Amino acid sequence: MVRTAALFAAPAAVLAWSWLRLGNPHASSSKALWLIALALVPCLLACGRWRVPVLVASAALALHAAFGVWLMHPLRLFERFGRGFLEFYDVKLPFSSTAHPRMEGVILIALFASCLLVGLAIAARRPIVAAATLLVAAGWPATLLTGPDDLRRGAVLLAVVLSLVFGVTGSIASFRPSRRRPRRRSRAARFSAGRAGTSTTGRRNQSVSSTCGLPTSAGSTFRRR
Repeated sequence: MVRTAALFAAPAAVLAWSWLRLGNPHASSSKALWLIALALVPCLLACGRWRVPVLVASAALALHAAFGVWLMHPLRLFERFGRGFLEFYDVKLPFSSTAHPRMEGVILIALFASCLLVGLAIAARRPIVAAATLLVAAGWPATLLTGPDDLRRGAVLLAVVLSLVFGVTGSIASFRPSRRRPRRRSRAARFSAGRAGTSTTGRRNQSVSSTCGLPTSAGSTFRRR
């Protein structure tokens, strides 16, 4: 649990940096931290029986924090999300969060969903899945808005991806192909193999001797005339 939370911190910070920069002024830090904490809670549960209901509860709280609507009103919730999503095609980025609150709600939900997916991959100890999810989730807002800090953000993203790959597995040696050394046979196994080979050779000599008319016993000798 502690390791999952520690590995979750850096990707969550990168995702918040990537998504919140689309709005100007940015969304409140307290609301962003609240959504990140909601995404982390289901990832800390070891029992899969409780993970699903806790995930549903976290999603309901995240939707209410982003759009001010509870999950009991799905039509209103879908309407606000849909309008906020479509506004990205008409409004120039970075958008004004005060003039377009629905767009800010979409950004906050994207932050929650991306943190949740990365956290679940970390909890499942899937480093490649976690790294790929982080790359997609952080790269998506980078395609919407470019800026002078793209190179710095890319370097930070690469460092966090590498920390996920090697931090989730625990060591670099986990990615090296295992070389199986041939096992040495024990003395008893070599002795039994030698006896099997001797008995096989003896049976072959007996068959050849009987075919040629020669004596088969080792102690027999030829008679002198």
